[in-house]
Amino acid sequence: MLAYVPFLGWISAEVVIAFSTLALVGGGGWVAKHYYSKYFDKRDMEKIYNWLLANTGPKADHYDLTSMAIASSVGLPIDRVRVLCTIHHR
Repeated sequence: MLAYVPFLGWISAEVVIAFSTLALVGGGGWVAKHYYSKYFDKRDMEKIYNWLLANTGPKADHYDLTSMAIASSVGLPIDRVRVLCTIHHR
Protein backbone atom coordinates (compact mmCIF):
# COMPACT_ATOMS: atom_id res chain seq x y z
CA MET A 1 0.00 0.00 0.00
CA LEU A 2 1.28 3.44 -0.85
CA ALA A 3 0.87 6.51 1.32
CA TYR A 4 1.01 10.09 0.11
CA VAL A 5 3.44 12.28 2.02
CA PRO A 6 3.18 15.93 0.84
CA PHE A 7 6.91 16.66 0.69
CA LEU A 8 7.97 13.18 -0.56
CA GLY A 9 5.11 12.14 -2.80
CA TRP A 10 3.93 8.53 -2.92
CA ILE A 11 5.98 6.16 -0.77
CA SER A 12 5.42 2.79 0.84
CA ALA A 13 3.57 2.68 4.18
CA GLU A 14 6.21 0.29 5.49
CA VAL A 15 8.89 2.91 4.93
CA VAL A 16 6.86 5.51 6.83
CA ILE A 17 6.30 3.06 9.70
CA ALA A 18 10.00 2.11 9.77
CA PHE A 19 11.19 5.71 9.95
CA SER A 20 8.55 6.61 12.55
CA THR A 21 9.56 3.66 14.71
CA LEU A 22 13.23 4.53 14.34
CA ALA A 23 12.56 8.12 15.43
CA LEU A 24 10.53 7.01 18.46
CA VAL A 25 13.10 4.45 19.59
CA GLY A 26 15.99 6.86 19.11
CA GLY A 27 14.20 9.66 20.93
CA GLY A 28 13.14 7.34 23.74
CA GLY A 29 16.71 6.11 24.13
CA TRP A 30 18.02 9.65 24.36
CA VAL A 31 15.43 10.60 27.00
CA ALA A 32 16.20 7.48 29.04
CA LYS A 33 19.95 8.16 28.89
CA HIS A 34 19.41 11.79 29.90
CA TYR A 35 17.36 10.96 33.00
CA TYR A 36 19.63 8.03 33.90
CA SER A 37 22.60 10.41 33.88
CA LYS A 38 20.75 13.04 35.91
CA TYR A 39 19.81 10.43 38.54
CA PHE A 40 23.41 9.31 39.07
CA ASP A 41 24.70 12.89 39.04
CA LYS A 42 22.25 13.86 41.78
CA ARG A 43 23.04 10.74 43.82
CA ASP A 44 26.80 11.31 43.65
CA MET A 45 26.49 15.05 44.38
CA GLU A 46 24.50 14.29 47.51
CA LYS A 47 27.11 11.72 48.56
CA ILE A 48 29.90 14.28 48.19
CA TYR A 49 27.95 17.08 49.89
CA ASN A 50 26.95 14.91 52.84
CA TRP A 51 30.54 13.75 53.28
CA LEU A 52 31.78 17.37 53.22
CA LEU A 53 29.12 18.41 55.70
CA ALA A 54 29.95 15.55 58.06
CA ASN A 55 33.71 16.07 57.92
CA THR A 56 34.02 19.86 57.85
CA GLY A 57 30.85 21.13 59.52
CA PRO A 58 28.05 23.36 58.23
CA LYS A 59 29.98 26.67 58.41
CA ALA A 60 33.43 25.40 57.43
CA ASP A 61 35.23 26.30 54.25
CA HIS A 62 34.79 23.39 51.82
CA TYR A 63 37.38 24.72 49.40
CA ASP A 64 40.47 23.57 51.29
CA LEU A 65 39.96 19.91 50.38
CA THR A 66 41.37 18.44 47.20
CA SER A 67 39.37 16.40 44.74
CA MET A 68 41.72 13.50 45.43
CA ALA A 69 40.92 13.55 49.15
CA ILE A 70 37.18 13.68 48.52
CA ALA A 71 37.34 10.99 45.84
CA SER A 72 39.25 8.55 48.01
CA SER A 73 36.85 9.06 50.91
CA VAL A 74 33.63 8.87 48.91
CA GLY A 75 34.73 6.13 46.50
CA LEU A 76 34.35 7.97 43.20
CA PRO A 77 36.89 8.70 40.45
CA ILE A 78 38.79 11.99 40.83
CA ASP A 79 37.54 13.41 37.53
CA ARG A 80 33.92 12.66 38.46
CA VAL A 81 34.34 14.45 41.80
CA ARG A 82 35.92 17.43 40.06
CA VAL A 83 33.10 17.72 37.50
CA LEU A 84 30.33 17.25 40.06
CA CYS A 85 31.83 19.81 42.44
CA THR A 86 32.08 22.26 39.56
CA ILE A 87 28.43 21.97 38.55
CA HIS A 88 26.92 21.62 42.03
CA HIS A 89 24.97 24.68 43.19
CA ARG A 90 26.09 24.57 46.84
